[in-house]
Amino acid sequence: MQILKQPILCLLGISFLLCLVLFSKFLGFEALYLFTDIGSDTINAFYPQLVHTANYLRSEGIPKWSFNHGMGQNIMPAGTDNPINHIFYWLGADRLAYALAYVECLKILLASLCFFLYLRMMQIEDWVAVIGGLLLGFCGYIIVGGSWYGHSTTVLYTVFLLLAFEYLYQRNIYWLLPIAVFLLGGTSWYFSLVFMSIYTVVRLWSDEVLELKRWMVLFIKVGVLGLVGVALSGPAVMSIINRILNSPRGMGGTVSNISSLANAPILGLENGKHYLTVLMRFFHNDLLGNGDAFKGWGNYLEAPLFYCGLISLLLVPQFFCKVDRRRKIAYGCVLGFWALLVIFPYFRYAFYLFAGDYYKSALSLFIPLSLLLMAMWALHEVMKDRKVHLPTLGISGGILLLILWLAPYLFAYTSIVDTNLQWVVSIFLLLYSIILAGLAHPQWGNFCRWILLVLVVLELGLFNYSTINNRMSISTKKWESRLGYNDYTKEAVEFLRQTDESFYRIEKDYHSGLAKHKSLNDAKVQTYHGTSSYASFNQRYYVRFLQEMGVIRQGKEDQTRWIRGLKKYAALQSLNSVKYHLTKKDAKVSSKLRPAKIGQYGDIEVYRNKYVQPFGFAYKQFMNTKDFEKVPKKNRGLAILKAALIDADLPSNAVLDTFPKLGKKSWKNYYQIEEALKIKEGGYGQNFIKGTIKVSDLSVLYFSIPYDKGWQLWVNGETAPLHLVNIGFMGTILQQAGEYTIELRYQPPFYWLGWACFVLALVALIGLMLIGFRK
Repeated sequence: MQILKQPILCLLGISFLLCLVLFSKFLGFEALYLFTDIGSDTINAFYPQLVHTANYLRSEGIPKWSFNHGMGQNIMPAGTDNPINHIFYWLGADRLAYALAYVECLKILLASLCFFLYLRMMQIEDWVAVIGGLLLGFCGYIIVGGSWYGHSTTVLYTVFLLLAFEYLYQRNIYWLLPIAVFLLGGTSWYFSLVFMSIYTVVRLWSDEVLELKRWMVLFIKVGVLGLVGVALSGPAVMSIINRILNSPRGMGGTVSNISSLANAPILGLENGKHYLTVLMRFFHNDLLGNGDAFKGWGNYLEAPLFYCGLISLLLVPQFFCKVDRRRKIAYGCVLGFWALLVIFPYFRYAFYLFAGDYYKSALSLFIPLSLLLMAMWALHEVMKDRKVHLPTLGISGGILLLILWLAPYLFAYTSIVDTNLQWVVSIFLLLYSIILAGLAHPQWGNFCRWILLVLVVLELGLFNYSTINNRMSISTKKWESRLGYNDYTKEAVEFLRQTDESFYRIEKDYHSGLAKHKSLNDAKVQTYHGTSSYASFNQRYYVRFLQEMGVIRQGKEDQTRWIRGLKKYAALQSLNSVKYHLTKKDAKVSSKLRPAKIGQYGDIEVYRNKYVQPFGFAYKQFMNTKDFEKVPKKNRGLAILKAALIDADLPSNAVLDTFPKLGKKSWKNYYQIEEALKIKEGGYGQNFIKGTIKVSDLSVLYFSIPYDKGWQLWVNGETAPLHLVNIGFMGTILQQAGEYTIELRYQPPFYWLGWACFVLALVALIGLMLIGFRK
């Protein structure tokens, strides 16, 4: 096969052509790789974060604290630890949406290449390695999971980790492994550790007899080099761990799934739809529907994504016919372990540390990757021996067809399976069986090699075209119209920025995202300070404040991720610097805030809240937790407008028996604060606040910043303690009358420790590279 004299070019050429076909409408800008269906996170979470980080890097530098995330939160590293994201940051906020599909194609090409190089390291012949690279690059987890962007990145870096391990194991090249570990990032390290532990044991057991000393030396090498990779991510990982542990869903929170999942019956089973979904997702991504039309277990993106080519399903049984007894035992145990996790949900929960009922991030990658490794070994052995175990091929093909057609009847879900796709899958299975049988024929073998490659390309193109193009995406024309994030909010925010240089927050009674789910991260794209947020790990103390004030319900895990903010809570808005309201024309604005209309842009009206407190102000009345708990829940918002809730050595002097509703008279007599922090010109940014305040007596100076230990306070040039005030925010005690200079600065916890780890790891990595180059 002359074309395979340049197998890498062959692989990249075919992958490139497949990408051109599959992503044509996105590469040609007919549509953008942003989805309005179940993949709405692309619009509501991932795109806003990319835009926010791109703007942040230009205006502030390294991402640390952000007032555009909820009411403020540590966002480090904000995606900057992923080198691929820097393509978007370089392009800038206005252009990055057009590059989303191009970057996905780049990841497909790189993943295919890395898996090809890995297979060649395993001494698998070029032709088989090309097929393996194609199957990996266009597997279900990359194509479907990649429409959530991060999952395709995980596949790429995981395959690179396998390649780096083989360079260490076979050639004693050390420096690639730390880079691979660094690339995987903090949230993937646990799963990578589990997978690489399994892989290393199987790899060693398959290659050689048990030599404890040699095995221990290799494990120590991998462990040390892995730690170097972790240390390279020092600043990012310190911040990520701190954010997770101090989130409502982390170990320090009260709404995690750990207790409920850990109490599930150990040998309990899933429902029939789950097992049918597992089986059908081996054959095709869309057998149970596409996008919002998906009718299987879970949803289209989070259900098992096990598709890695139909030929892999036929070749895995051949693997057990071709390899020696040691490999049969080793790989059989691996498949048995994966089957245990799929069949019994308790063990899957435990595998995910009881964080949730998932397949993403681990099993949807590890299971098809394991099958691919075995299938490519089998195909290599078939080509080397020119023999196919025909009885096994016939039986395995028959079993696959029985599963494909009878499983829906067995689980009583026949109506949810696409019959047309069943026939297409059946035809491909039959063709693959014929071609695999023909590979051993002395006259037809070479011809069948070509036909097999063509059939694999045809399958990947045909199956994945519907997966990609039948989804609900945003047309470029709609994206560029005055809709979505490009609506007239931009002009309204710019008007306020030019007319008001103080620190303030904005509420909107509409959502700018174009997806089926409401967007809560508009502030990140439209560059204002708001109160809503959609994120996996929102700020713990902000969530605590919302729970205690009745804005979100206690124990509702989903409400800690989808935070709708303070829209309906007038007193809490006034307390926390919500100065302006943007509303669609003719919509009702809360009369409790006595709003004054100050402008209109397109269909958006701008109102000012007349009952707003400044960003920082001094309380003269104080109360403790016992006082606060006596206040009826309906009045608690008004209570903390009157008096600071603080557990400190202060006299509880608040008068808490009258709570008039917000109004001109009540505001003046009960709630308005005159001693406010005056922020200097240019005196605030994402990570600092500077100002002065003059008080007439003992006071609590309140800042509407969610409490975080990374904030440091200086009063008149000297460090001062920050207290937890009003359940979830920060403040300090000013002991006597006088004028004070105030300075707040933010540094993520363990920030410099993280950078110290990075420097040491970088020195170690350079040393390893120099040693490797000398060899």
